[in-house]
Amino acid sequence: HSAAQIRVAAQTAAQASPESAAPENVAATPGMSVPMLYSDTRIGKDPNPMVLIPAGEFIMGTDARLPDEGPQHKVKLAAFYIDKYEVTNLHYEQFIKATGRRSPIHFKNRTYPEGRVDHPVINVSWEDAHDYCAWAGKRLPTDQEWEKAARGTDGRSFPWGNKFDPHKANVPGRWKELGAFGDTTPVGA
Repeated sequence: HSAAQIRVAAQTAAQASPESAAPENVAATPGMSVPMLYSDTRIGKDPNPMVLIPAGEFIMGTDARLPDEGPQHKVKLAAFYIDKYEVTNLHYEQFIKATGRRSPIHFKNRTYPEGRVDHPVINVSWEDAHDYCAWAGKRLPTDQEWEKAARGTDGRSFPWGNKFDPHKANVPGRWKELGAFGDTTPVGA
């Protein structure tokens, strides 16, 4: 699984930055509960709260999609904690300033793009994600833990069920419908 799937959202697409819009003026889009851009964090500067995923069995993989996603099988895991949200730009900025680590390519002068305080950090490697977690007193989840946290225990295709809903995901079709260029969105939006 990619770093995006391990809560650090290591996407390779660059963030779009509407130069003419002040962060306070960019409204929420359909399916979002908060504005797209804003200056002050709404989730805080401390590392993300974590949620307990109970011990037990879950259905991992699928036989209905790509060959590398199967075979579908049952896996039993001990209880574990996982971050409620992806690591934000603000959280990662604190890490690089505390450790002297190189900043992601989309940061300018070691800070994140304006208005993207609570957007997930992107352009980080697995090693960056691992070291951030160690700095924050956490660890990366295994691929099994990640899948159980994302899918639940019943083998559903998406966190919300089996029917795809573009308003519950950040996907190109959603952006096309909005007539806008794709971008990250604030965590928990």
